[in-house]
Amino acid sequence: MRSALPSSLFNLLREASQIAEGMGGALYVVGGFVRDLLLEAPTLDLDLVVEGDAIRLARRLAEAHGGRVFSHARFGTAKWILPARRDGGQLEQELGVSHLDFATARRESYERPASLPQVERSSIRQDLGRRDFTINTLAIDLTPARWGRLLDLHGGAQDLEEGLIRVLHDQSFVDDPTRILRAVRLEQRLGFEIEERTEELLRNALDLLDHTTAERIRQEFCLILQEEKPGEIICRLQDLGVLRRLHPSLECDPWLRERFRRMRRVLEEGWPLAEEPVEAPDPTLYLALLTFRLSEDDLRAFMARLRIVSDEAKLLHQVHKLRKRLPSLREERQKPSTLVKWLEPASREALFVVWVAADSPLAREQIEAYDHTFRQVRPLLSGDDLKEMGLKPGPIFSSILSALHDARLDGEVTTLEEERKLVEKMSEERGGYNDKA
Repeated sequence: MRSALPSSLFNLLREASQIAEGMGGALYVVGGFVRDLLLEAPTLDLDLVVEGDAIRLARRLAEAHGGRVFSHARFGTAKWILPARRDGGQLEQELGVSHLDFATARRESYERPASLPQVERSSIRQDLGRRDFTINTLAIDLTPARWGRLLDLHGGAQDLEEGLIRVLHDQSFVDDPTRILRAVRLEQRLGFEIEERTEELLRNALDLLDHTTAERIRQEFCLILQEEKPGEIICRLQDLGVLRRLHPSLECDPWLRERFRRMRRVLEEGWPLAEEPVEAPDPTLYLALLTFRLSEDDLRAFMARLRIVSDEAKLLHQVHKLRKRLPSLREERQKPSTLVKWLEPASREALFVVWVAADSPLAREQIEAYDHTFRQVRPLLSGDDLKEMGLKPGPIFSSILSALHDARLDGEVTTLEEERKLVEKMSEERGGYNDKA
């Protein structure tokens, strides 16, 4: 732990453990941090469990160092938002984290399958026993007298060594069907295998996904789409029969795998819609690729299943609308004014998704031309200029300015004088609109 953590964070955990002991409790770091530490790929994602009162411990630390504490009394959890500065330095820079999460050791019971659990305070042993997979039950005791001792109550270390994802008991997926998605995400991220009995239990619990809230499924699905190789996870979900539970028309195939890889590669290398490399692409971009080939009715049904609304829904609809333009974009080179009419209503994110999805180099070239050049083009004359030319304001202004915009896009006019002549010609053709304002 000493080598895996910044020294300031290591010392802060020692202080926290001493405070917890003074309160009659004990502090542990559990789950993903311990798992990844043993895999020699340590992270700073600390899951701290307190035998005692986690909220009180977080508040004691905030009293000593500053910052804010947000707590959830029902689940006995607290998030300590670290203060901006300490001793003139940035505390976040010293520690490597912006907050610390504390949870009271608890046990859970479920009134019915897929429901939220009933929670009560308990011991570290029972807390570890409620977790999803054996490799996430490993804990490190931070009690001063036992500092650094590994707790392995469910064979997690052996499953780590053997590369297995294993549930703790036969009711695990029944209690929480979102563990189905989590199992596949961990399997593919770590390069492990879902243990044989666990896979059998997973397949038997698929029906329960139909009774799991859209919000919980969407949350897990978004985590999948933020992984380094989401395509592999999606295809594994399909192999296990999970994907069709979200919608029967969803499909993972070589086309989708390649598009997912292309999206990540282009985002990391940079393109006009993402001038700087990104580490964690917006999962909605991948979601738009996943649903790219759905029919309009299937898209609506999928969005309703996951309750996708607001900006995410807008993006998916825009991508679906743009997809209808692809045949024309790949078959012939369009006039710039036509490209602007087709593409301007869409967001740059929607254009990016369609660019990634497009098979045709010509289609991608035309999307790039719009984004690089044509979207910036504007006529030199404005509505005020039309008034000065003697045109009477009215609906005709919009028509003339639109035609002027098209003419400049298509190279029919290139100078201010040519724009003026075109306006005069259009006003004469329309008759009666060149009266003095």
